[in-house]
Amino acid sequence: MINLYRKRDKSFGNARLSIQFFEDSKINLSRRYLSLEESKRTKEQITTIYPEDVRGLLIEESTEEVKIPINEEALEESLKELNSLVGIESVKREIKDTVKLARYYHEQNEDLSDKFSSHIVFLGNPGTGKTTVARIVSSIYSALGILKKGQMIETERQGLVASYVGQTAEKTKSMIDKALGGTLFIDEAYSLVKNKAMVEMILDKKQLTF
Repeated sequence: MINLYRKRDKSFGNARLSIQFFEDSKINLSRRYLSLEESKRTKEQITTIYPEDVRGLLIEESTEEVKIPINEEALEESLKELNSLVGIESVKREIKDTVKLARYYHEQNEDLSDKFSSHIVFLGNPGTGKTTVARIVSSIYSALGILKKGQMIETERQGLVASYVGQTAEKTKSMIDKALGGTLFIDEAYSLVKNKAMVEMILDKKQLTF
């Protein structure tokens, strides 16, 4: 269900997906029931959804998954840009380790989309290159195939929060829809919350400190 949610598009709906999942499970139940011997066709068998009825829905229709190859040219260009920045050695090491790990998963023919953190917090003083590195990380994720599309949408608090009630959810959803398959970069994200506990929750993510 998490994978389905991550791959969602504008037509995605939680309730619609759940209803469809339930209906498809009932169809599998019927098929299983009809395959039973006459003596085993009990009321319980026709009214109970078993794990095997659900597992069949979790199998991809196609046995051949589309593997996104590493864009070596774009990756080399992004790493060159990263290395041209002064300092931030620990950040550079972290990103290089990510590239090495991604190459390993590629060699093992594993899906990269759920192997790396979906949220990264860039911490540091003003002028230390956080936004620049965020753009580079986005391009590296795209080149490695971690991101399906690779676009980067930049915003700040006013791009997500409206001045009147009811509009904030719409603005936020619109921004997220634009970023699906790519990166949503929120500048000064801490300004979105006033509660200290919420700030700590935001910081409880993969961090790159400058």
